[in-house]
Amino acid sequence: TAYEIYQCDWSSDVCSSDLAAKASFILINDTSGPDLENFVFDGGTAFAKGTIELDPVGGMERLKLTQVRLSPGDDMQIMAEQTKDLLKLSISGKSVDAKPFLRLLTTGTAPRAGSGPSKDFDVDLKANLVTGYNNQSASNVTLRMGRRAGQIRIFNLNGKFGRDNVVGSVVRVQNEPQISLTTNDGGALLNFFDLYRRMEGGKLQFTALLSEGEIDGTVMVQNFIVRNEPALRRLVSEGVAQRDRSGQIKIDTN
Repeated sequence: TAYEIYQCDWSSDVCSSDLAAKASFILINDTSGPDLENFVFDGGTAFAKGTIELDPVGGMERLKLTQVRLSPGDDMQIMAEQTKDLLKLSISGKSVDAKPFLRLLTTGTAPRAGSGPSKDFDVDLKANLVTGYNNQSASNVTLRMGRRAGQIRIFNLNGKFGRDNVVGSVVRVQNEPQISLTTNDGGALLNFFDLYRRMEGGKLQFTALLSEGEIDGTVMVQNFIVRNEPALRRLVSEGVAQRDRSGQIKIDTN
């Protein structure tokens, strides 16, 4: 069975396959639900190849993709298993572009009323190279994260971001499980997540509670450099005398 996905302009009733994505597979029917074997999806930039097992009503039951590319440069494999209460996801490979996943994390919104609780999940990631925003990358990354009842209960992260390792774990703050991150190159970590681009270095300690579409916590940074920050330049210019009593420059806002 082969399918083509067309781009359509409904105002003019014109459909085009110039940019069509294509999917092909062998459909195997059995008592536990259909299987899609030799599954190949080619959407230009995005590509996937492997096997998909569906349940009797068409929901995803198991997924084994031996080749996956969501962004240029990706070289990874994805395996997933969906049970009634838990999604297990395993990602491994030589190179993973994390930007699509980070975008979901940093722009996520709470579920709509009536949509029901989000399902629990376990995610395992092992990659030689993980790329983020602002030309930042991390090497030898391992991540294990699990959510239960809407909160992150399992979290272990190791990898080299910038010039230093990042270590992540779960800590208990006021009897609440929160994630903790520490590194001696906070600027690289903030750049990787595209949270702040003007800081270099710095010992960073991050502790936060992650719930539905919300991150609530604290970030402490010491011994860092901020370059070309307009707000800081304006603050210094307006609030601090730039010359001492002898007329020598005290602070150079450049």
